[in-house]
Amino acid sequence: MQLTGHPYLKDFHNTVIDKLQTIAEKRAKKPNLMLNLPVGSGKSLIVELFITWCFARSVNSKFCYISHSADLISKLSRETKEIVESAEWRSLLVMR
Repeated sequence: MQLTGHPYLKDFHNTVIDKLQTIAEKRAKKPNLMLNLPVGSGKSLIVELFITWCFARSVNSKFCYISHSADLISKLSRETKEIVESAEWRSLLVMR
């Protein structure tokens, strides 16, 4: 899935999104991905949205989300949970 038009979207974002989609669709040779990108590059947001997208596709999805910081993982886990529990996210599932 190629995303274009957003002023902050860079080529590497599409590369990350494509790799994640390949993993989710079970087309990847290895179902793992390690992202080594600079601070502020958007990787956390992309992964958060990827996780919620996977949960929308299958509630049995499983993830091992690792970071150097327990505080960061707690924050990202909380934000992902808030997205999945939101009325907006749930309304998207009803529309399918």
